[in-house]
Amino acid sequence: MPTQDGFVGPVHLPLPANTDEPIVDPNVVGLLNFLAFCAKHDVGDKVATMRGPSSSAPITDICPTGHRFPWNHHGGFMREHDVGNADNSLAVPLPGIWGWREGPARRAPEHSTTVFPAASKLIKVHYIFPHLQVPLGIRARSGLLNAIEDSWIRCSEQGYHEDYENGQQLQRLLKWRGWEMVSCEPGEAIVKPGNQVDEGRQRGEGATRRLYPMLEAVFRVVVRVDPPKAVLPQDANTDGTITFSVGDDMNNTLDILNAVLIGPVDQDDS
Repeated sequence: MPTQDGFVGPVHLPLPANTDEPIVDPNVVGLLNFLAFCAKHDVGDKVATMRGPSSSAPITDICPTGHRFPWNHHGGFMREHDVGNADNSLAVPLPGIWGWREGPARRAPEHSTTVFPAASKLIKVHYIFPHLQVPLGIRARSGLLNAIEDSWIRCSEQGYHEDYENGQQLQRLLKWRGWEMVSCEPGEAIVKPGNQVDEGRQRGEGATRRLYPMLEAVFRVVVRVDPPKAVLPQDANTDGTITFSVGDDMNNTLDILNAVLIGPVDQDDS
C-alpha cells in the first residue's frame, strides 16, 4: 500500500512532531529570505552611507535576519518583537519585513502533470522602514522604496541571484513549479501625529507629521503536490531500460538502441 508521507511544495506532511518549535510556512520563510537578500544586496550599501532617520547613526542592515516575520503584523509592527537577541531582550523590528498567505489557494492545472498536481497560493509582503518626518526625512529617502521595488522586480523575473544559495533557482530550492510578482506598490503604513497639539490642527497647517514608509507586494507561488509513495521497493515505479537489437542468420546480434525509461516519480522533477 502507498503512504501519504510527502511534500506539498516545501511543506512536509505529516508535520514533524519531535520538537517544540513554532509552526511556520516554509513558502513564506523562503520568499522573505530571498527578497531580503536581494534588497540588501542592491540597496543596503547605499542606505548604510546615510545618517539614520531618528539619529545620526546609519542603518547598516536594511533587513536583519531577526527582522523577518512569516506572519501578519496586524498593524503592530511598531511594537517590540522577539528579534533573536542573545539576552532575549525585545526590540522594535524596523526596518523589517513581514509576509503571510493571502486569499484562497487554487488548483493550477496549467502547471500540473499526470503524476504531480499543482496549486497556486498568494503571499503578501510588507517591507516597513522606520518612521520619517515630513518633509526632510522623506526628501532624503523619497526613492528608497522604489529602489527596493526595482530589486524585487528583477529578482522575481530572474528567479535567482548568483550570490544566494549558490545561484540556485528559488523555485527549485522550495519545490515550486513557478512563482511571480503579481503587484508591488510603495506607500505609507501609518500617519503618526507628533503630539497632542498637532492632533488638533488640520493637515497642512504646520503639524509635525511622521509616517512609516511601506512597500506592499503580492507574489503568486505554484507548489508541487507529491503523489502517494510506494512503501515496498518492489512497488515503486523506478527507472527502467530498453534495448533494440537486430540479428542475422548466423545468430549474431547487434544492439542498435539502448535507452533509459525515466520513472513517472522522478525525485529530481522540478
